[in-house]
Amino acid sequence: MLAFAAAGPLVAGYAAVAALLALVTAISSGATFSTAGALFGAVPGWLAAYHVPLTLSGGELGVLPLLPTALVMLLVAQVSSAAADRLDLVEPADARQVVLTVTAAHATFGAALAALLPAGPVAASPVVAFFGCGAVAGVAATLGVSRRCGLAEVLLGRLDGVARRGLRFGVMGLAALVGCAAGLLLLGMVRSSAAMSDLFARVGPEPGNGVGMLLLCVGYLPNAVVGALSYLLGPGFSIGSVVASPLHVVGGALPDVPLLAALPRQHSASSALVLALPAAVGGLVGWRCRRLARGPLARCRAVAIAAAVVAAGTFMLAAVTGGRLGAGPFDPVSLPAGLLALVAFGWVGVPGGLVTVLAGPRSRRRARATRHREPAAPEELVLDESAVEDALAAADRAGAESSATDDAAERAASQPEPDAEPNAGPDAGPDAGSGADVAVEADGGEEANRPG
Repeated sequence: MLAFAAAGPLVAGYAAVAALLALVTAISSGATFSTAGALFGAVPGWLAAYHVPLTLSGGELGVLPLLPTALVMLLVAQVSSAAADRLDLVEPADARQVVLTVTAAHATFGAALAALLPAGPVAASPVVAFFGCGAVAGVAATLGVSRRCGLAEVLLGRLDGVARRGLRFGVMGLAALVGCAAGLLLLGMVRSSAAMSDLFARVGPEPGNGVGMLLLCVGYLPNAVVGALSYLLGPGFSIGSVVASPLHVVGGALPDVPLLAALPRQHSASSALVLALPAAVGGLVGWRCRRLARGPLARCRAVAIAAAVVAAGTFMLAAVTGGRLGAGPFDPVSLPAGLLALVAFGWVGVPGGLVTVLAGPRSRRRARATRHREPAAPEELVLDESAVEDALAAADRAGAESSATDDAAERAASQPEPDAEPNAGPDAGPDAGSGADVAVEADGGEEANRPG
């Protein structure tokens, strides 16, 4: 299974590049198709898919399409994940079996292909191919087995909850910025659709030329999105002497590539409005972090971690997008990766920090002080009229009953007490006799107390 994980993406990727080259050659009227030519011509294309710089007629081609690289990494990650699943690898230490095997296979194959290229118009350095192909395959394989072997859990388990949420919101912020950049690029393509059609028409009526130009534009579409991201954040980019940024535009000649028709040709005062988008993304990150902790320092730490993730992501994207473009007037294609990372950190960190401090929960001391300064207004009492009438009627009935009870008590008090019975009957019990004796003693006592 390890052999399949190592060789599968190599064979599939090389076959895909050869098939595309054969398709373009077959539909071109002036080209001669041959299987050997397609297989041999796929070598530079395969190396370019692994982002290995090529040398064309003495000039270096370092601006390579990102879409084939992304597809290769996706393929390697899927095959590596399947291999780890089939081999039942569940421990973090087990991941190195797949990662090292895949990395070594791709590095060796890339160096071998670069060494086999004869001295001609297209060449590549075997050393650069060894490390470049190995790095791309190693990163993809690590991402593929990270969940299966628990690498992500081991790394995230060392962080507290605030840091993990900061990482998550940083990834979300980076995705939001890339989405805004893609939308900005789409808007530029819509506005320049007529110019793009003219550039496609200049290629020629042959279908092979049109398909080749279309494949070129599709392959470089992620590069254009990264360029739009650099434009969106402020630093912008340059192609030779042409500079494009929201605050500064320098026009000039550009390659006849339809995708470049979306570039702004002149500066406009409304171009600076795009800077509100990264500020809004930073505020959104701060809003998501506002309830992570009660203390403002902990919330600001989460925002700082998210801003660092965005800065690292933009740095890597800019680093792999720019490069040399031969030795002509369009060289080089520059995206200031370091400056772009600093600006991205500021766009996320400053608005996000302000929002998370101002919109977060207040401290208990401040809440108590606010309650003492501003007492809560009493709630309005809403009475039901029927309930009030029932209560008054019940009170009247209770008053009437109380008056009747008082009258009965007064009448009972005004009546004289009845005299005691003089003699007890013959059948009276001992209690009756005792009562008579008590009465006699009482009479005697009264007579004794009378004055003589």
